[in-house]
Amino acid sequence: MKSSRLIVKGFLAVLVGLPITLVVGFWATVALFTGIASISEVPGVRNIGGGVAIIAWAGSGLLGLTGFWMWIFMPRSAGRMRRVINAVFIIGGIAAASVLAMSEEPVLTTFAIVGIVTGLIVVAWCLKPELRGNPDNMGDGHAGR
Repeated sequence: MKSSRLIVKGFLAVLVGLPITLVVGFWATVALFTGIASISEVPGVRNIGGGVAIIAWAGSGLLGLTGFWMWIFMPRSAGRMRRVINAVFIIGGIAAASVLAMSEEPVLTTFAIVGIVTGLIVVAWCLKPELRGNPDNMGDGHAGR
């Protein structure tokens, strides 16, 4: 049932992945460059601690987005180690999204909550490929072997 797998992953990619990647990915990239600029400013003006915190947030957010897209294109037969590494990437994104969830901006909060919930589900599917509802396990029950 390859078509069911493609439908579920395509649905998640279009309705969750694209909007979050466009909005959060854009702002995470802007934040990454802002953090780098903050560290490399003139001594006495620069804010090393703040710059490092911004870089860490932006980097973990981009890592989470990368993990999500890696999962979307991950073959059904991906091995255990690849799935664990992918889950770690997504957990980084969940950590970054948890900061956005506390935002006073409703759009960012909504994107963060959707990202956290989706990320937790995908991490569960990566670590336990036999779970019910996993698109990599649809039809034959042989995901991650």
